[in-house]
Amino acid sequence: MSKNILVLSFLIILSACQSEPKVEIDNSAITFFDLEAFFEKEIKDFPYQKIKKTVTLNGKAQTKELTDFDMKKELAIFINSNINKSSWKDKYKVVETANQITYEATVEKLKIRKIIIDKDRGEVIKIRISTNASQRIFTAEKELIYEPSKGYSIKNHQDVVASGETNMEIVVKFLK
Repeated sequence: MSKNILVLSFLIILSACQSEPKVEIDNSAITFFDLEAFFEKEIKDFPYQKIKKTVTLNGKAQTKELTDFDMKKELAIFINSNINKSSWKDKYKVVETANQITYEATVEKLKIRKIIIDKDRGEVIKIRISTNASQRIFTAEKELIYEPSKGYSIKNHQDVVASGETNMEIVVKFLK
């Protein structure tokens, strides 16, 4: 009899030690605007044959018209600014009106500080993204602006302790 109790006790303890079933997190419940999907569609439907690209570094500008370019690479910085991560769901304050959605970081350590999406009749007409990265030896601020059918700009300001400040701006216009 005591052997049966010992076996029964062992089975009860064994069943108590089994882990809880895994619960899949439904990422579709995240309500942030999906920048990655938006830009993937923009790249897929891109109708332009040329772009006019101006790069300005510390006040010195250079402009080129390009017919050979990779829009996925051109827009990678925008795609990489997607905040649709389940761990960030409660890290951004969301303000939505009929013509604009604003996501603003509520936690200092997040690099992507603010995203503003302007709309007209439900269509995206402008996306503005502000980032800020700061450590003891440098600070880096970026302002990204994308306008479908027009182009985009990237402003980058860096201040590195050992080498000083650098300002760079890239302006791209879409051309037929």
